[in-house]
Amino acid sequence: MANLRHTLTTKKLNDISKLVYEAKDKAIQEVLKEGKEKLKNKVQSDWYNTYSPLFYNRTNEILESVSSDMVDSDTVKIYYDYGKVGAASGNGWNIHESFDGSPFDGIKMVRSVEFGMGVGVATNPRNGEDGVEGLDEVRKWAKKEAKKIVKKYIKL
Repeated sequence: MANLRHTLTTKKLNDISKLVYEAKDKAIQEVLKEGKEKLKNKVQSDWYNTYSPLFYNRTNEILESVSSDMVDSDTVKIYYDYGKVGAASGNGWNIHESFDGSPFDGIKMVRSVEFGMGVGVATNPRNGEDGVEGLDEVRKWAKKEAKKIVKKYIKL
């Protein structure tokens, strides 16, 4: 009789463990998706919607660079993929060229959007502006909401 009870208990624990891991996977997928959307929305509202360029066409590369991935089985990463932000030239103007004429690669462009342009040349219409600080906002959101999201998927 003791062996039967042990077997049933072990089976029940295995079932519960399976439910927890499935809930974790669903929660992680939700955090990846929602976190990425939150960062994109923040960039759209606090960067793109605040200024309309007069001398060039927008590439939207910063929005397209927002990415999310799994680092390991318990860690997500929501970030800007610098490689998706080019410094391609066209018609004598570098798409992300600095106002002083120096190249403005993906890393510099993303840093300007995220952290602001506190310094720079006076001809830059965004000179002195704060950044969107979207990564910090997403980090705070994830810290606050992660447990709620996991609980939503656990149904024991």
